[in-house]
Amino acid sequence: MTPPFEDAVVRSVVKHLRRAAERHSVLNTRDAANSKTASEACFSLAETIEASGASEVAPLIVSGTIPAGRLQIELSPAALKAKLSTKLDADVSDFCPHLLQVETPFKCRRRGTEMKIIVGEQRAHPDQTLVRALKNAHSWVEQMKTGVSVKQISTNTSVSESYVTRIIPMAFLSPGIQQAIVSGTQPVALTLETIARTKLPMEWQAQERLLGFTQIS
Repeated sequence: MTPPFEDAVVRSVVKHLRRAAERHSVLNTRDAANSKTASEACFSLAETIEASGASEVAPLIVSGTIPAGRLQIELSPAALKAKLSTKLDADVSDFCPHLLQVETPFKCRRRGTEMKIIVGEQRAHPDQTLVRALKNAHSWVEQMKTGVSVKQISTNTSVSESYVTRIIPMAFLSPGIQQAIVSGTQPVALTLETIARTKLPMEWQAQERLLGFTQIS
C-alpha cells in the first residue's frame, strides 16, 4: 500500500498535469499542432504516473513545501522534458511557467486512530460503515416498534446487544446529519466509533454542533 503522503503527492501531480493538458497550457506557443502534441504527451505522462505511482513522479520533483493549508511542489523542467522528449520537440524554456508549479489545498486530520490526509477540494465520499450503521439503526427501530426485543435483534444479526443499543440512537440523528452521512459530506473526523460513544442530545442543532457539523439544519 502506498503511504498516504506519497499518494497525495502523486494525485496532486497527476491532477495538475491533466489540467494543463486539457487547457493546452503545456507550452508557450501559438502553433496549434505543437500545442496539441504537447497536451497529448502531458496527458499520457499523467496516465503513466497514475499507474506507476511515486517511483514515476519522484524524478520530476525538485522540491516540496507545506505552508499553512497548502501543498506546493516544484517540478524539474529538465526532468519533465526528458519524460516528454520522445513525443515532444521543445526546450525547457518553452514550458509555461505555471506548468512547473503544483499547488493544492492540503490538510491532515485525525480520524479515529488514523491520520487522514486531504489533498485538493474535499469530495463527497460516503463512509460505508456509517451508511450501513444508519440503515441498521432505522431497521432495528422499526422492528422494536413491532415488539422485537434488543436481544432478538442481537441474535438475528449476530452482533452484541451492546452494539445494537449503541447504534439505534443513529435513527434519531438530525435529518441534516443523516443526509450528510448518506451523501458522504459528513466531517472527515466523524466515525461510527465517535457517534457510538457520544451521548447524543435530542435537540438537532445540539447534535450537529457536538459532532462537528456547521449550519446544516
